[in-house]
Amino acid sequence: HGPEECSINRFESCLIDSVQTQDQYVPLIYCLENNLMAKIPFDKASAKCFRTMSVSEDIQRMIQSCLVSSLGERLQQKAAEKTGD
Repeated sequence: HGPEECSINRFESCLIDSVQTQDQYVPLIYCLENNLMAKIPFDKASAKCFRTMSVSEDIQRMIQSCLVSSLGERLQQKAAEKTGD
């Protein structure tokens, strides 16, 4: 795994923690992954999905805060332990 994949994994972990319900975070992750597969850069893909899925600014702030905090680090570590990566 490279640095970009780590960033994406951390983003998705923070997204799941911030949104907490599958019916909200699964479509967002699906949107993000589809955009990334279409070679759209991560920052543009996440912004596009936030707009498309009408993610509130509060949730966006929570995710951004998580990304740069020890919470994001812990969530990413927990996800890595679950998947064996």
